[in-house]
Amino acid sequence: MRTLALLTTFALIALLCPAVGAQGRGGRDGRRQYDPATVETVTGKVTHVEHVKRRRGPSDMVQVTLETDGGPLRVNVGPASFLSEKKMVLATGDRIEVRGSRVTHDGEPLLIAAEITKGDTRLALRDAAGVPVWRAARR
Repeated sequence: MRTLALLTTFALIALLCPAVGAQGRGGRDGRRQYDPATVETVTGKVTHVEHVKRRRGPSDMVQVTLETDGGPLRVNVGPASFLSEKKMVLATGDRIEVRGSRVTHDGEPLLIAAEITKGDTRLALRDAAGVPVWRAARR
């Protein structure tokens, strides 16, 4: 009887673990995932620029708040080192256009940028599937 109870418990754990793991998917460390089905283009004025520390990696991630016709929108841009390498500087007051995947994070809308246009400069950040350009270059 005890063996049967243990086997049943292990079987339930084995069945439930993939489901629990899938809920947190979205990136190697649980970050939300770029979704090509939710891609849109927004235009607005940068009202805040933030460098967010990453757990791993050589560079902070740049995140901006964009004032759009629909209200403020947080935008995840990419690693500060990648932006610096590509000579893309984002500052408060800049007018930019961003194409990216709109997701919800902590109950708030968030745009994961695939491409940013500032003036005549266009910077690709992700391919059509959402793979970051800075990662694809390392492969």
